[in-house]
Formats: sequence, C-alpha cells, structure tokens
Amino acid sequence: MVMGAPWHHKDVTTRGCMDSVALQADVGLASATLRSAESQPMSSHALVITCVGPDRPGLVSEVTRVIAACDGNILDSRMALLGGEFAIIMLVNVAAGQRPKLESELEAYADAADLSLSIRSTTTTPAAAPGRSYRVRADTMDHPGIVQQVAAFFGERQCNIAELETSVWSAPHTGTPMFSLDMHISVPAAVSSRELRNAFDSFCLDIDLDASLEPYSP
Repeated sequence: MVMGAPWHHKDVTTRGCMDSVALQADVGLASATLRSAESQPMSSHALVITCVGPDRPGLVSEVTRVIAACDGNILDSRMALLGGEFAIIMLVNVAAGQRPKLESELEAYADAADLSLSIRSTTTTPAAAPGRSYRVRADTMDHPGIVQQVAAFFGERQCNIAELETSVWSAPHTGTPMFSLDMHISVPAAVSSRELRNAFDSFCLDIDLDASLEPYSP
C-alpha cells in the first residue's frame, strides 16, 4: 500500500508555499528599505560665505556662478558697497559631497579676483532668539562712537542685536553729516518693556539721539 505519497506531496507543497511567502517578504522588505533610503534627503552642509574686495561690475555674477556650478543653493544673503570695497555675505546650502569642490573653486576664484574669503559651517535653521523683538531707529549728527554707545546700552541689558544697518548722509540745505541707525533686537522676557523704554529715552536724551523703540514682527 502506498499511503505516504499524498502526505509527502502535501508537505513539499506546503514548504514550497512557505518559502515563496518568505521570499516575497524578503523582497518586500528590501524594496521598502530601498524606497526609504531613496526618500531620505542627501546629507548637506550649511555654510556662511563672506567675500570682500574691490568693487567692480560683474563681481556678484562671478561669485554666484561659482556657487551655482557646484550645485550650491543661496538661502540668504546681504551685499553692500562700503567705501571702495564690496562685501558679500551669504548662507549657502550644498551637498556634503560637493562641499570640497565648492570650497576649492571659491578659494581659487578669490585668489584670482583679489578677494578676502571666509567659509564657516553653520545651521540652516537659526536657534529661536528668546524674548521679544523690537526695532530701534535713530538719527543724530554724525560723530565717532554712536554705534558703540547704542550697542553697549542694549548689551548691558542682555538684549541681542539680530540686525544692524547704519549710514551717513548730508542734511538738506546745511550739508551737515548725519548718522542713521536701523537695528533689530531681541529683548529678554525678564526685562520690563516699560523700564527699557524709559531707560532708552533717558539714554537718547543724554547723547542727543533722536530715536524710537517699537515692537517688531519679523
């Protein structure tokens, strides 16, 4: 009597089905892992790049061309003509694999173009400044030490200067050199707004500064 054959056949079939399911599971897991890896963003570096050199037409175009050629993405920038020098400061995001090329290309360009170059690592998301945001605007007759005095006033109260822009201009009719300041600061929660405003008013009166201190929404 042949009684074991059907059971043997069934056992083989069952094992074959189990092996097939296991193989499909392995393939599915591998595919999911691959898709997960592909969905992850490439490692990138955030860099603060500063260039300063003699002003001339085409300077911004040339610097940004080097960055674009290395697939760098300019996230933020400030540029200004200061005397005869043009200053560029940028926040650039670049893939980790492209960073060495970007630094090398920028250094070569800076040497050829007579530029001072600085490259520093940073983060693309700045740490949230604690406290409240205020804007300070001031005008006065130009004289040495204005920025230091204003910065010292807020520094003594642990206020952080986030942005600062100044300029000198000639008053209408008289031609008197005038100084303007526009500044964004972060005021600690522990500092009373009323006390800060009263102290600032007294400070401005002492140094003959026509200024305002108002809440600011970035």
